[in-house]
Amino acid sequence: TFNSMPEAMFTMFSIGLLADWTDVVVPVVEEFWWSAFFFAAFAFFTTIGMLNIIIGVITERTGHAQARLVRAATRERDLGRMQKVREAADIIFGEEGQAFLTVKSLDMLLQDHSKQGHLKDVFGDIELPLGYTVADLHHMLDKNSSGSLAREEFIDGISRLCFSNDFQKSCILLTAISDVKVYTARLLKEQLGPIQ
Repeated sequence: TFNSMPEAMFTMFSIGLLADWTDVVVPVVEEFWWSAFFFAAFAFFTTIGMLNIIIGVITERTGHAQARLVRAATRERDLGRMQKVREAADIIFGEEGQAFLTVKSLDMLLQDHSKQGHLKDVFGDIELPLGYTVADLHHMLDKNSSGSLAREEFIDGISRLCFSNDFQKSCILLTAISDVKVYTARLLKEQLGPIQ
């Protein structure tokens, strides 16, 4: 009924839910034929509006829940991969704490059948390019170009390969390029210094 403003608001709410359609709308349309257009438009827009709000809320909450699950799964996977890297470092550098690893000793370790399974797990997670050799891996991880790889260089290098996002990988690449420029400039200065 439309006797007061609160009653009229509740009646329109009921019509919007299509609840009191025959009890309210039919008598009003019989009295005012043109009100049928108003009630039809009102019912259409409120029904579509309510559906959109409900679907929007459900979709948004589902999206947030999915994002949380993906973050948790990624974190769990990364923690597992990091544990594999540490275990590989234990295998490679030994329990007694071998100080450094050369290309030859890394190659021998990767050929050792007793240690091969776990090491292949770690290096399989990294997904190195086709044709990538042990020497390529060693040189990439050997940050100070000493020819021997320390345990921390190994763990840090593998971690950078496994866990860096695209921006971080770009930073690592640009840092490596700037290191080459600095070394080249230093070498030129050392070589050209005695000539001048």
